[in-house]
Amino acid sequence: MRLNQILLIFLISISTHCYSIEGHGLTSNLDSVVYKTMADWKIKGLAVCIVREGKILYKKGFGFSDKKSNNKVSDSTLFMIGSATKPLMVLGVLKLVTEGKLSLDSPIQQYLPNFQLFDSIASRKINLRSILSHKTGLPGHDALWFTTTDTREQLVNKLRYLEPNIPYSSAFQYQNMMYMLAGYLCGEITDQTWEEFFKNEVLVPLNMPSTYTSSNEIDNKELYSLGFMNDNPVPNHLIQAIAPAGGVITSIHDLSKFLEFILDEGKRVQLINEELFQESIRKQISVPEGWNSIMMLENQSKPLSYGFGWFISEYLNKKIVLHGGNIRGFTSLISMIPDDGIGIAIISNQDNCRALPIIRNYILDHLLENENKKDWDGIIKTSLSRPSTKTANNTKNGTEKQQVIFSEPTLYAGSFVNKAYGTIEIIVREKDSFEINFNGSSGFDLQPLSKENFMVKYPGRNFPITFHFNTENRIDYISAPFEPMLPKGIIFKKTND
Repeated sequence: MRLNQILLIFLISISTHCYSIEGHGLTSNLDSVVYKTMADWKIKGLAVCIVREGKILYKKGFGFSDKKSNNKVSDSTLFMIGSATKPLMVLGVLKLVTEGKLSLDSPIQQYLPNFQLFDSIASRKINLRSILSHKTGLPGHDALWFTTTDTREQLVNKLRYLEPNIPYSSAFQYQNMMYMLAGYLCGEITDQTWEEFFKNEVLVPLNMPSTYTSSNEIDNKELYSLGFMNDNPVPNHLIQAIAPAGGVITSIHDLSKFLEFILDEGKRVQLINEELFQESIRKQISVPEGWNSIMMLENQSKPLSYGFGWFISEYLNKKIVLHGGNIRGFTSLISMIPDDGIGIAIISNQDNCRALPIIRNYILDHLLENENKKDWDGIIKTSLSRPSTKTANNTKNGTEKQQVIFSEPTLYAGSFVNKAYGTIEIIVREKDSFEINFNGSSGFDLQPLSKENFMVKYPGRNFPITFHFNTENRIDYISAPFEPMLPKGIIFKKTND
């Protein structure tokens, strides 16, 4: 018997409580689809819920939440959901707008007078509308928060040092730290932390008692799933400062409550103005075509746009709003067909799991009675198997061993500072052996490729840095490709110590 068949039979033997979906255009075949997808894509644990017209049709856990396969995933198992946090966070913002405490179009400086961005025009104009629709002119700069030990307030103050790459409000560029800023603003306006505000003003009204913004809040740690990368558990990588953009930890049970709420106008209007909700799922800006292949919708030629916390497109000629999330060891996907009252949430403990649309699209095809069903498993595998010249070249450059002789290796030693990203320290171990430390992190090998170009041997990936010399053959600064949309890289200037 093939390994996948054995795993499939084994997984089918694990069952948890499930609400009936018979008579709603979807059969018990869904269980088989989920189990097969998990086996084919090596997903350790996963949970699914379906809501339609205010009722939970389906809510079930599959697989395991730990390495030894002792703990079964149930509808109470807790997963990090990454950027699928954003639709939840936006509810809190819109509640404050409904109450007149915030405005979508008033400058942020009206509420935070000392707030600044790198660009003076953007500093004066930036508002919640541009923040929530990712059109601030800032590229991602995710390397900053991913490695930071800064507080949220410190990160907000560092935004003034981050260079934009396009004019303010000119195009869509996904930006997590702007969502962090929106969460920080909610806390400042209500004289609370964002965590306190989110719990009191969003989670309690939605009856989501098992949703958290920090693992420290979880009493029953056994409910908290490990995250996995290539079948190996990975450390919890929740950066508390960035939590409003991607820090929610929740269960499929609580996400079903969120979908029940957001799809029921009678419940929605108790928290937020209905016109504001409709505006949040209405196009605010177009999204570049490259994002379509990630969404894996039924017709990828349909335009994709962004509202407030939601991507917007079409599925079988019906409006679909959705948001995914990926944070080390976990992947999530929340999708809704508002006009039909359909909501689907899928959460998994697999890093960068591209298989979740297979399950989502199977559900939608049945609920919407699509007669022209596609092989989504095959479509996604084909899209992922296409070679990338850029990736191939980067891998080659990062693994080629070259012998470089240095007449004066101590030239490279010292500290290099960027006001936003922090400090890089270069240490000369031996004659031609180097080490790099970033913001006090453990040292990583620094492999010379030439006099100017080095490769950082970072766990999981390598990346280049370049030393820039002045006319006196002394190093002025290092450039590092921490933000791909800035061609010159992030500049770290040499200190005079």
